[in-house]
Amino acid sequence: MSQEKIPNRTDIISFSVIVLIWALLFLISGLFKGGFNYFIDDHELLLLHDQVISFRNIFISPFSDLMNHTEGRFRPIFWVMWRLFSWIYGLNPFNWYLSCCLFAIITTSALYFFARNHVWSKKEALLFAFLALLGNQASTYARFGTPETTAMCFTALAFLCASVSSRHKIWQLSFDVLFVVFATLAALNKEACLLMLPAFAAYKVWIEVKRNKLSFKQSVTNNLPIISFLLIVFVACIGFIKIAGISGPGYAQTTFVWPHFRNQLKILMENNFFAVLLNIWFIWENRKKDQWKKFEFIGYFLVLALIVLPQTALYSKIGLYQHYLFPAVIGVAFATIYPLVLLKDNLPNYYKIGLIVILLVICQRGLTTFDHFKDVAKTTGEIREFTEDLSRLAGSNHEVLICGNPQAHFEMLDAINTLLEKVIKNNQTYLATYGSTNDMISTDVFKKDETDWAFLSSKDAESWYGKNLFRNMNQKSRKDIQVVVLFSANSLDKVFLKTSKGWFNPKLFAYKDYPEPYNLRLYYKITM
Repeated sequence: MSQEKIPNRTDIISFSVIVLIWALLFLISGLFKGGFNYFIDDHELLLLHDQVISFRNIFISPFSDLMNHTEGRFRPIFWVMWRLFSWIYGLNPFNWYLSCCLFAIITTSALYFFARNHVWSKKEALLFAFLALLGNQASTYARFGTPETTAMCFTALAFLCASVSSRHKIWQLSFDVLFVVFATLAALNKEACLLMLPAFAAYKVWIEVKRNKLSFKQSVTNNLPIISFLLIVFVACIGFIKIAGISGPGYAQTTFVWPHFRNQLKILMENNFFAVLLNIWFIWENRKKDQWKKFEFIGYFLVLALIVLPQTALYSKIGLYQHYLFPAVIGVAFATIYPLVLLKDNLPNYYKIGLIVILLVICQRGLTTFDHFKDVAKTTGEIREFTEDLSRLAGSNHEVLICGNPQAHFEMLDAINTLLEKVIKNNQTYLATYGSTNDMISTDVFKKDETDWAFLSSKDAESWYGKNLFRNMNQKSRKDIQVVVLFSANSLDKVFLKTSKGWFNPKLFAYKDYPEPYNLRLYYKITM
């Protein structure tokens, strides 16, 4: 086994490449100039910003809220970090985007050095790191409210510490402690990473069997305190979630449904067909019976299964896409580069072809990342324009009616209410829900969304507005409405005009449209 010193001077070039690529993606796409996307998570920053800054609110409340059953998600470390960042960065979007860029650089670097500690070449390590982070999953770095940004950083650092620990005996205890700390932080940062704890434990056993030529029993014995701690944390957290009744997001699959899981696994394999081919070759090369008895061989597939399969099951209802691909993509990237490295000595020509194929895939994913960042910069610019117009037209004392569907616009209905209350300081905001079930105005234009997002409740959306509901307004008070906001105006506008004839006179209103992805229409009285 090579004892190459890692890192060495030439790794500085690789680190510079990582910094350069992420910096260019953020700079050229215009993301650093983007604002807040209040309609996806960012509106919660307004609530955090209003809170009194104290040690208790930042470091104690996220855990006490869980114990008091007032928090619907199990991610206390994410809330600690989000509150801390909110206090440091304030409502300056540049600070938040800069933080996202730094997390992207740190995470990519950690995965790079993790791969280097597997004695992979620099180009193989770079391909692995960028294969894991570039693409649809990079959407997390263009958003402030997704826990994957920090959870992936902790996950990458945990894998790095485990790989370093098995390589450098003199520092083993220190890196074992860091491994446990980062693995636990990842688990408490995002529910999906809680499912990674068995994978972390399996990887620790496997890498020492592989690298130090230990038996499976010896490796388990050596790592028994670490394995025990991680599994205790895993069982304790799962138990707490069940006992406390933390239901989590409705889009996650809380019960195993085989057809959903099978379909999602099929999609994942189709999207990573080259990795599947490489692993078929790897299995064929090791088809001798004695190889199947070695944990070095079967442990590799066990680690992959423990990383990928629980994530596939968790998101089988809605699908693995964008930031939900984390942390499964680490397993997919490892399953691509690990067998590729083995091709180098066996089939060098195929190895070179494999490098080119993966490089092309990464280039394509880099373009996808850039396009997404550019779209986010454009969208946040339009949201800023909408916010400024709404603030000017609604002011603090004009009646505002928000029209949308509780399933199709669930988070947006909460976000715009928060925006009006916290930024525009308008408390005269009313909600009109349009839909086919349990809504104020009947329409079937959102039927598909209502089916796909049936787990979202109309009552939850109404609760954000208290008694300020369209059904509670009489005809006179409806005629006093001076601003109307329509979500998905291309679908809703005709329904709105048809069902509002008794109180809404289009001749008295002008309107302004804001394009996709939210397709907003803002009606406002000309006589205002």
